[in-house]
Amino acid sequence: MYQLYLDTTNNKLTVAILQGNKILASSSFIAWQKQTELAIPTITNLLVKCKIKLKDISKVVIANGPGSYTGIRVAITFVKTLKVLNSFLTVFTINSLLLQAGLIKSISVLSAYNNKSYLAVCDNGKIIIQPQLVDENAKIGIISDLLDYKIIENLEKCNIVENFQKLSPYFIEVKNMKDLQPYYINEPFSSHN
Repeated sequence: MYQLYLDTTNNKLTVAILQGNKILASSSFIAWQKQTELAIPTITNLLVKCKIKLKDISKVVIANGPGSYTGIRVAITFVKTLKVLNSFLTVFTINSLLLQAGLIKSISVLSAYNNKSYLAVCDNGKIIIQPQLVDENAKIGIISDLLDYKIIENLEKCNIVENFQKLSPYFIEVKNMKDLQPYYINEPFSSHN
């Protein structure tokens, strides 16, 4: 059974192909605002490297947000199209903040827009404080309240492919493609709320 992991939600494009638990090929690189152009060629290159076809993929796991509006849509559109071509495909999602944190007790932070950040507090594969959009003051306040948590920010010093593997028990299966939705956070939490 071949699996495809795909994260297009933020500044990096991450793709991995696995057979069972073994990583056959992976690629992770900065692709800010280029996920639309680079996702399919990257997937194609990895399929060629593995000497398999797209129809050989039986499971796809995507990060469904929060993150870039367009980036989130790239993975969702890809997997919905793939599901039409292969009705036996199983589809799973994972929150991008949890994916960044992995199993580490951490405050997971991703840059958003207008000097805001997406933030969640995670521990051992679970989200303890739900993802939220925060301004800089709220972010600083949360960080100062949780000094024993590691700060993981903007995919720096984290291995997304490894985190996909570690978090497999926390994947959420999507049984009906109509239920596959992006995880958007629009309402900011500020220190003034």
